[in-house]
Amino acid sequence: KTVLLPDKEDPDSYARKVGSTAFQDYLKTHVQDFITFKASILIREVENDPIKKAEAIQEIVESIAVVPDSIKRTVFTKECSKLLDIEEGVLIAEQNKLILQKSQESEKRRKARPTAAIVSLASEVDASQRPTLADSIAVYEKESIRMLLSYGTTELEGGKLFYEYLLRELEEVSFRTPECKEIWEQFKAQLSQGKVVDAAYFIQTCSEAIKKFVIDLIAEPYEISDQWEERYQIYVTKEDAMLHQAAFKNILRLKLRLIQQLIEDNRAALKNNTALEEEKLLKVHEVLKKSEMEIAKQLSIVVTS
Repeated sequence: KTVLLPDKEDPDSYARKVGSTAFQDYLKTHVQDFITFKASILIREVENDPIKKAEAIQEIVESIAVVPDSIKRTVFTKECSKLLDIEEGVLIAEQNKLILQKSQESEKRRKARPTAAIVSLASEVDASQRPTLADSIAVYEKESIRMLLSYGTTELEGGKLFYEYLLRELEEVSFRTPECKEIWEQFKAQLSQGKVVDAAYFIQTCSEAIKKFVIDLIAEPYEISDQWEERYQIYVTKEDAMLHQAAFKNILRLKLRLIQQLIEDNRAALKNNTALEEEKLLKVHEVLKKSEMEIAKQLSIVVTS
């Protein structure tokens, strides 16, 4: 936030001149976010010089691009589009270009690190810090909910809606992450009343915890501009174009981790069972391992026997 004080005044001199209460009122009524403040100052300085205006716009885009929150970036972009009298799509395209360059530079630095150092660091990671089955299950549950809220009414091949496909495939899955479980149950409850809800419904009607969970879930680091193909001939496969395949793989991974968790639980039970229960638990283990192998085969991964 920033406040522009009257000419030739600093905070101390102005507070003394008008008094504490008036000074506080002035701050409240004149405060601006830094980016739109910067945009309004720069655009006044360039007047009708197109070259200076282009440089000013580039400088403002660079400031917006470093904002990590995609929702805030969107708000800043809309405001600056009005102030600068330039199409919002042009600003977004330039932002994405900068973000892509930064990502590529980061990837180059990562690849330039000595392999031995990476191996050394990996070997020092405590086993307790590595992802557990529960961690993996939570990740795939969140991804399922993110897809549901983002693409629920998207039509798949054959005319079926995406949420119908997801509900069918996850019919027997019981979500373990509390927020995912609540959203899943509320979605089905609203559907039973003929309403198909999306992220906006949960943000507007649910608790602060669920609201924050949903916002964090659907916020992307950056969005791919529709103008990339036209302006830069950069062709990126969009998620909604591969939605069925992406959801299918995520569901398989979720089911695989759930089965592996059941296998772990069953093994623990085998260690503490009576002789009468052992045969039953071994049969359960056999069924679970068979299911694990079938899913792993579909994912083209190898699991230990």
